[in-house]
Amino acid sequence: MKCIARILILILIATVAKAQDSTLVMSAPIDISQEGWHKVIRMTNGNTLLFHFELRKHIRVKVFDKDAKEIASTILALSIFNVNALDRSYFDGLHEIRGNAVLFVTQKVYNSETLLRITVDGKTGTLIAEDIAVKSKSFTNTTRAILIKLQAEEGYAIFCYNYKKGEDSTLLKILYYDSWHALKKEVHHAVASKNLDQVVFLGVNIAKDGSILAAIKTRKIIQQGSSFDSKIHLMYVPTDWGRAIVNTIQLPEQENVTGIDFLKNSFSNNINILVHSTMSPIVYVGLNHVRTKIFEVNMLVIPEDFSSVNEKMLKHSMAVNYIKKERNNPSDLIIENPILDACYTHSSGITTTIFKEAKLSKEIKQFPTLHTGKYLITKYNDNGEEIWATALQNSHYYTVKDITPNVFISKNTKQSLFEDITTITENTAWMVFNDIDSNFNKTLNDKMIDLYEYDKTNTVYYHINKKKVVTKKYFFGKPNASIYQQVYPGSQYFDESTNTLTVLTRKVDGNKETLHIATRKMEE
Repeated sequence: MKCIARILILILIATVAKAQDSTLVMSAPIDISQEGWHKVIRMTNGNTLLFHFELRKHIRVKVFDKDAKEIASTILALSIFNVNALDRSYFDGLHEIRGNAVLFVTQKVYNSETLLRITVDGKTGTLIAEDIAVKSKSFTNTTRAILIKLQAEEGYAIFCYNYKKGEDSTLLKILYYDSWHALKKEVHHAVASKNLDQVVFLGVNIAKDGSILAAIKTRKIIQQGSSFDSKIHLMYVPTDWGRAIVNTIQLPEQENVTGIDFLKNSFSNNINILVHSTMSPIVYVGLNHVRTKIFEVNMLVIPEDFSSVNEKMLKHSMAVNYIKKERNNPSDLIIENPILDACYTHSSGITTTIFKEAKLSKEIKQFPTLHTGKYLITKYNDNGEEIWATALQNSHYYTVKDITPNVFISKNTKQSLFEDITTITENTAWMVFNDIDSNFNKTLNDKMIDLYEYDKTNTVYYHINKKKVVTKKYFFGKPNASIYQQVYPGSQYFDESTNTLTVLTRKVDGNKETLHIATRKMEE
């Protein structure tokens, strides 16, 4: 019976792969460098703007109409932004505000960390304004600013935190701006930090209704190297509130929290906080004790008034059992350190997560190699309990071989081909990635052909609909034997209101390589 099911799945995959999708729109080849990094944004007027960032060169903007025809190209002559510091800058966001594309970048201006705001015309790509949104007081008194785009309106918010060792407190504040970039209100919270040894920013997220949650971690050394007093400080601002709800969570001594994700459960009036952490317990191997490292994600289910905390560890039990059922030899199953790729809480109160296996593998030519494997997709009820799961095959390796200049610390278009685009919406989920054609029909019972080179790959994607039916398709339609087409993950813009993905792509035809803009309406 299992064999018949597998055959039917393969027939379905093969059938859908042959269909040509009329919703795909491709541009003509683009005259633009492959160096540096690229980012696209699709405007509500139908235009797509492509931003090209390259170290020591001015930002270049190209504009494409709704049919992907290039209609404008311009270079931004900026006076505050320093192109020579692009590798030491931070990309904070690219958003549409009042019909214009607004780029937010953090870099040092006169040795003070500064959040810059660069406004570009959504029709012509020309520069409208360049100004400073938030600036640190000095080189030693740094304010880190993180952009938060308000989803329910055209405005935005900026979360700021300022920690200086020895000061009485660390100030957390959220600045709310309207679409004209005018400050509407500020919400503040001070965390006592005079005797602390460390204050670490964990993350800030916004829900669809505009509520915002930010978190920092504080640590005080009790005994050097072995005993710590660590806490998470939460700052939550519900929609349209002028003050924050705050709470503090005590952490186990050996647990090192590295980040958080915030999801709003409107169905149960709860807040779901996914806490990423590592633990280093000591285990005994014979007579020797060895310190190990464990990566985990815990879900904190908290009422909006912060009156209680219900904690659940995300263990992937149902996904692991699913894999075992699909394999002929389930005893040899090893799940490699899953990391969270995407998460979403639906209007029904159910939360969907996509995890991906990931670990540092063997070194190649003295460079460490990252291996990413199977996708583990799980749905949880509003109490954080698993209710459904599946797993999907994948196997990618990535080794840095060519040292090329990055921008924004670590962004590089050429080196993004091994990455993926994972998206979850109210009704569906996609995992888009580049792979060789011989892996297309591989099941969980098959050994994947490990992928190290990406020049001869095509873009494929898994799709999970609201009925939890899984299909696999080629993004560009059935591939030609001698032509390869790939997307550049990280460059994309996804419009959830229309299920439309716009992304920079590469076409390889023999020795000829061309770049294109592709827009595709994804299935429900």
